[in-house]
Amino acid sequence: MDVYNPELIIAAGGESFGTGYLEKINTQSLTSRQILTINKELDAIQCIDSLNWVAAGYGIILRSRDAGEHWDTLDYSGDHFRDLSFVDSIGYIIGITGTILKSDDAGYTWNKIRKSQSIFVKKFSLRTVCFKNKWEGIIEVKMDSCKANKQWRKLHG
Repeated sequence: MDVYNPELIIAAGGESFGTGYLEKINTQSLTSRQILTINKELDAIQCIDSLNWVAAGYGIILRSRDAGEHWDTLDYSGDHFRDLSFVDSIGYIIGITGTILKSDDAGYTWNKIRKSQSIFVKKFSLRTVCFKNKWEGIIEVKMDSCKANKQWRKLHG
C-alpha cells in the first residue's frame, strides 16, 4: 500500500500467484473501489507523484500515469517482483530469485543491474528494498552464500 494523500491511497494484493488486484482507498469519504484485477499476484506498489504509480508482482510490472485509473503492463518478466522503492524519479525493483532492476525515468523503462538466479549467479533471495536517497538504500537478502562486492555492503545484525 502507498499513500499520496488521504484521498489517494492504492493497495496491492494477490492470492497464490494467480490473482492480483489494486484497490483505491479514500479515507476522507471512507470508500474504496477495486481498480484492477489480473491473473498474476501483485505484491508492491509505490506512488512517484500524484499521477504516476508503479506496481509489481509475479512476473509483472505495471505503471499508471493517471493516479491509478488505467495501468500499462511493462515488458519485464522472469522473476517474482516482491518490492520496489523510489526516490524522486529513481526506482529499484527486486525479485525473489535475485533480480534487481533500476529505473532512472520514473518507471517508464528499467535496466537489469542483477540477473535472477542461474547456474552462473550466486544463490540468494531478495525480500525488501528501501532507498533513503539516490545513493543509499537497503535490500533485505536471504543468503545461502554470497560475497559482498564494491557496490553492495552486507550489514550484520
